[in-house]
Amino acid sequence: MTKLFFLSFSLLLTLPAMAQKYPQPGDCKSHIAQIVCLVDPADPSTPEAGYLKRPCKPGSEDYQSFFERHYDRSPDVIKNMYCHLEKIFVEVGFQGTAYASQVVDPSGKMTGGAIGIRKEVLDNPLTYPQWLSWKEETSFGGSTTVTGPSLDLIHYQANINTHDLFLDFVLAHEFGHLFDFTNKLNQLVDCRWEEDDHGGHLVGACTPMPGSWSSLSWQGATSPTPANDYPFRKETCFYFCNGHYLPAADSTAMFSGLLGSNFASTYAASNMADDWAETFAYYTMIQARGFQLYVETHGNVFDLTGHFASDLLVSKRAYVEAFLQSPFLYPGEGNVTPHSRKTIIDR
Repeated sequence: MTKLFFLSFSLLLTLPAMAQKYPQPGDCKSHIAQIVCLVDPADPSTPEAGYLKRPCKPGSEDYQSFFERHYDRSPDVIKNMYCHLEKIFVEVGFQGTAYASQVVDPSGKMTGGAIGIRKEVLDNPLTYPQWLSWKEETSFGGSTTVTGPSLDLIHYQANINTHDLFLDFVLAHEFGHLFDFTNKLNQLVDCRWEEDDHGGHLVGACTPMPGSWSSLSWQGATSPTPANDYPFRKETCFYFCNGHYLPAADSTAMFSGLLGSNFASTYAASNMADDWAETFAYYTMIQARGFQLYVETHGNVFDLTGHFASDLLVSKRAYVEAFLQSPFLYPGEGNVTPHSRKTIIDR
């Protein structure tokens, strides 16, 4: 399995024959109560549609307020996404933090989106820097649970130290994926996905389409341009390391390399889908919340919001701005065919 889809694996959720009727804009907050669903993991042998049909467990309503409060403090571009979600799954058992998926009807038309989030990260309200420090350390052998012991290796610091900011960022990232699916921001030329016994693989040249998001940093489906590659980028594995970890001594070189690239974060550098979603989330948080972020490792401090504002990322900031000023689509709007890769994205 290639690195791009190691962190971005697949699922296409299929609705019954009758398409869902969305609330009108302005009713998006009231829609939340209808779609929040606490669920057990799906049986791996269940068809893909089974993910959407999992029964909601008792206590689902206990998680409604997380998303209603997120709605209240969000800009309109984020608020309106709630009208186009068909499910918000709160996952009892999940390896990552969150995910996003297309939802299609039996004819293959995209009808909306779905997101899921790990129950543990709602039950244990870490601040955004605490969560990000935990996630970054998983590549170095850190705990796979947010309540586990820290390696005391990587310390993110932000000017807003709240659980609200954690949720704002993660949901902006997942909504960014939904915008990508619907508006086909990442496009590859001469490229198709073929299923196999190991999940699937890409076939063809798979070069970024000129003018697409992927053309800003990537030369192929899984490889950035030489100017944007850096030491230990491809070795970062986050939740999916399978026992192969980066040495702690390499963290300084990793962040030094990141600040010489046009990626907003180490996670953005892992694949083109998360490159867009991370950049969209950073842009949204900076514009809406005045967000500032730093990271310290081995006594070295790296200014990540300064990096985001630098000339290295000028084309990416301009791309996000142009997208937000364009007549973009939400999931379920327009006659949009599903993304060629049937995608759940783990965050």
